Amino acid sequence: MKKHLRLVALTALLAVSFCGVNAQRGNYDVPDEDVYGYLYYFMWSENITRSAYYRVRYLISDSPTEFVRNGQPAKVEEQIILQQDPSLQIFGTGHNAVICKPGTDAWYMVYHRFTRPEGIKMGLSGGYNREICIDRMYFNPDGTIVPVKPSL
Repeated sequence: MKKHLRLVALTALLAVSFCGVNAQRGNYDVPDEDVYGYLYYFMWSENITRSAYYRVRYLISDSPTEFVRNGQPAKVEEQIILQQDPSLQIFGTGHNAVICKPGTDAWYMVYHRFTRPEGIKMGLSGGYNREICIDRMYFNPDGTIVPVKPSL
């Protein structure tokens, strides 16, 4: 199977789709690639959409076409950037996209989660009963992403 990356320029951002890329074992969603400064952020959802543990991970690359960082193979960031918050009855957070408010440095993550509070009570069917959310996203000085706090 060929593994390749397709890029299409969309103003300041890039859209990406992967075919046959599987970085690790497990269940993953189609990655999303975004550009901040001169760094490229590849994000994906892990676990299955029906899981309360559906969440978003990422890696940073110096290139839009290969996973490299400072001349070395890029590594998946240890920090999960979006995940459930049981204290707020928020579960199944994933399948994200990132947008930037035009003319600003204000970045937002758009994602879905189980409907609350009923979704978690539906078992695996909760992943098919979703609501769309948007929350502000921030970057640390070193370019890593501050974990997004799901809001109500």
